[in-house]
Amino acid sequence: FGNTRGLDLRLDRRFGTIFNGSLAYSFQDARNTGSDPFSFINFGSRIISGLGGVNAPPPQSAQPVGTSRPHNLAGQAAFNFPADYKQGSVVGAILKRVGIFSTLRYASGTPYTRCSPDDIGSVNVTNGNPCARELAGDFNAARLPSFKEFNLRVTKGFSVGKLDFTAYMDGRNILNLKNIGTVFTTTGSTVNPKSQELAFTADSSTFATFFRANPGSYDATTGDITLPGSNAACGNYQDASGNSAAPTCYYYRKSEQRFGNGDGIYTLAEQRRASDNNRLATYHISRFAFAGRIVRFGMEVNF
Repeated sequence: FGNTRGLDLRLDRRFGTIFNGSLAYSFQDARNTGSDPFSFINFGSRIISGLGGVNAPPPQSAQPVGTSRPHNLAGQAAFNFPADYKQGSVVGAILKRVGIFSTLRYASGTPYTRCSPDDIGSVNVTNGNPCARELAGDFNAARLPSFKEFNLRVTKGFSVGKLDFTAYMDGRNILNLKNIGTVFTTTGSTVNPKSQELAFTADSSTFATFFRANPGSYDATTGDITLPGSNAACGNYQDASGNSAAPTCYYYRKSEQRFGNGDGIYTLAEQRRASDNNRLATYHISRFAFAGRIVRFGMEVNF
């Protein structure tokens, strides 16, 4: 969708019968007024313009499309050692019928649109999703970090009787490079302190509401919560509506023991640890990064 201009270069090289490889580079400039025909309807039309306070008009100039990667470098190399390689030598015995295959890739990060840090409605928005109210710059003006990967596969062939075996090690992202595919659009990174603060504020308010309904449990000055000394003592606890809430009391006792020191005083620091742990799926790096190193071992048998 749109216009793409660029340049491709490729170098192929072979040395004897053992090695062959290639290296390719491309530069491309891919732009349009949207990444697809519905970009403005699904994204831009919801944004309020800073001039006049009305919906922002469609883009008037071409911007990078969402799949644009200006710089791309890719390579592959293969070593294939024949069965008669340096016969009679130790090196030959080790390397005969060995195959080594590798691929590498470097690519510019894809573009995305930043949301204003002052836009509370966008505090949890990640790239590819529309901002709530305000942009921070032009459409697709920011980019994710570059993508880097190196893959390696090693094989070794041998025979046992009439059977031919090929053992292999297949490693993807063998260098365990961290590739970021998702960021918070208000910070441009995988970390968003404001989001975590708002989440804890909501959780802390829930804690306080529950324990205020149970006199002597909540310290409004420090935010500390004094928990009952036993599970049996939870039988008298109730929620803000006056309903029995013994299971909730038990839950908080176990939470303080797990995320605190188990002294029965649920401090704000312990409450914060519990709140952050409850949102690991929101803030953990696994949500933002592509897969790390993956290595497989296997054996192929030919009859």
